[in-house]
Amino acid sequence: MKFSSFYKYTFYTLLLSLLSVQMGYAQNEFLYSNWVMDQIIGCDNKIVHPLAETYWDVTFRPNGYAAMNVSFKKVSIENPYTLEGKKLIFSYGVFDIEKISIDSLVISSSDNKCHKYLFLSEKAKKMKEERKKDILVKQNHKSFIYKNEKVFFANRHNAPKLAGFTDHNQFFYEHFPPVYKYDKCQMTFQFIIKKDGSILDPKGNIDCLKNSSRMVEKIIKKIENDWTPMYIDNEPVNALVRIKVKTMDRS
Repeated sequence: MKFSSFYKYTFYTLLLSLLSVQMGYAQNEFLYSNWVMDQIIGCDNKIVHPLAETYWDVTFRPNGYAAMNVSFKKVSIENPYTLEGKKLIFSYGVFDIEKISIDSLVISSSDNKCHKYLFLSEKAKKMKEERKKDILVKQNHKSFIYKNEKVFFANRHNAPKLAGFTDHNQFFYEHFPPVYKYDKCQMTFQFIIKKDGSILDPKGNIDCLKNSSRMVEKIIKKIENDWTPMYIDNEPVNALVRIKVKTMDRS
């Protein structure tokens, strides 16, 4: 019985070793590709805009060199690297491979684990851009009439711009009321940004406050003159903006 158990243990150990080798081989094969940076996610779990941090593309080669390209600067740099398990070791720092597949790569800096870099394969990036174009084409055909004017629906790919923010949702996150005594709270807003940048018919609600109208009015007041209209086919249009912000207990 003990003899049989020994052979079972040996068999499972060899099987696990073989699977580990195969997984490592697959990881390496996936890594040796051209990767296009798609997003940088900051520690606040929000997308870091390209103006705030440089986006770069990279090609990992089996010879231990990675070609990094900063497209808007037209700069290409060859950097030596070492792959140890799930660690990419460069002379200037170490990155951990959080996730890798044939179409996606997620890495994080060992010094700042919550800061994540998301890459797509060239094929996956192209498919994403095509989907985005389809969404924008559909946006052109989705509208309604309000006060005798056509109004389009804003979406995450095309929306009015709020001065000082790369994403207008950021403003609402930063101006969430101090509702520390509540377990959860949701803040919703709806308004139209007209083609001249003015705000029309703002509505809002903060569901954890008994009477939130004054707070809603105060928040809207801060941004009523700070909008650039949404554009479709290079023309300013009226756009319906909907905001939904949630928070959990922050005490």
